[in-house]
Amino acid sequence: RKLPTCHGAMLLGGAPHQVEAQGQRVCPACNTACRKAPFVVPADRVRMLSELLGVWSKAREFYTRWEVATGLTVYVRRYPVAADAEGNLSLVLFRCAQDALL
Repeated sequence: RKLPTCHGAMLLGGAPHQVEAQGQRVCPACNTACRKAPFVVPADRVRMLSELLGVWSKAREFYTRWEVATGLTVYVRRYPVAADAEGNLSLVLFRCAQDALL
């Protein structure tokens, strides 16, 4: 059975690599790096969304499909902002900077 891709690698947008064992989400190397210094995700891959737009996939993948408009689909990771009582404010992490320009 194939091991999952390290979430740390996907957050950073670098070369993907696998974790060492089933059930892990972050490989030991990325885990150690995160303990020494915070992960810094490039700002050109992140956007704040003030209202929910389009259709969000309910898949359990790290990056899920977001159909922003008919015919315009990108892969993102959505982080709802807990302080927003209405649940519309989100931080959206795009798989790559180019997708964030669409």
